[in-house]
Amino acid sequence: MAPETESLSHRLEKVERENRRIKLVGVVVVMLMATLLLTGLSVEDPVIGAEAFTLVDGQGEMRAVFAMVNDEPTLALFDSEGKVRAGIMVAENSPRLILYAEDGKTPIWSAP
Repeated sequence: MAPETESLSHRLEKVERENRRIKLVGVVVVMLMATLLLTGLSVEDPVIGAEAFTLVDGQGEMRAVFAMVNDEPTLALFDSEGKVRAGIMVAENSPRLILYAEDGKTPIWSAP
């Protein structure tokens, strides 16, 4: 075989290998997209529900809790020492906001 023919044959094999790889990647991408599409369409209820959600800081300390307290929605915000500093709730079908002193127990302001 002439050197030009060998070079051409080698280049053709390389192009064919790359073509097979591209086809394989294309098939995998299509399968992934189909899977995502099918699983996304099969979700019956996209709502996330829980009795409580806790927000923690970078050290893993609790900084906020959103929970049901006495069957009423409540949001409590904590300082870096873990003391309650603010609370937002619905009590007896009326909204309420309370701010607490540094001790985390004594209310210093509330509405209504």
